[in-house]
Amino acid sequence: MRAILLAAMLVLIAQGAQAQNVQRCPAQLPAPVAAKRDAIVAAAKARDWTALKALIGPGEFTYSFGDEGDAIGFWQDSLKQGVDVPKMMVAIFAMPCMISLEDDRREYWWPSAAEYPWKDLNAAEKKALQDLYGAKIDEWWLEGRDKGYYVGWRGSIDAKGGWGAFVAGD
Repeated sequence: MRAILLAAMLVLIAQGAQAQNVQRCPAQLPAPVAAKRDAIVAAAKARDWTALKALIGPGEFTYSFGDEGDAIGFWQDSLKQGVDVPKMMVAIFAMPCMISLEDDRREYWWPSAAEYPWKDLNAAEKKALQDLYGAKIDEWWLEGRDKGYYVGWRGSIDAKGGWGAFVAGD
């Protein structure tokens, strides 16, 4: 269900339906959000798969569009194929975030590009993405940065500190 909601949100952004219920994160995140982000980053830096699995917790978690099962196994397989998911986690959760407000639910998304088109990102947000993706940055925007939407790595944490997603793709 979360994957469907995420896909729907991305479609709205792609159509230029910049929602009024999206805002930039404050300088200081709520304690549960900051604690979860910091724990994810620490576990990813340590490459501690057990800790990452424990941080996912119960309930729905989006790690792939299409695959079902174990996020950790999926990420470990990705690592074997040359995609360093823990490195991506560290980089993505270090970037500025956005808040999505929907039906009294606050969800914090990293990076800002997960919620806003390229043209609406500030210079620091653009630089962080360029530093991460380098010359391949345009591969992470469906239909290009000028008119498309971000399909790169992104993660979410809800206001209560629940980790809801770490995923790439459309």
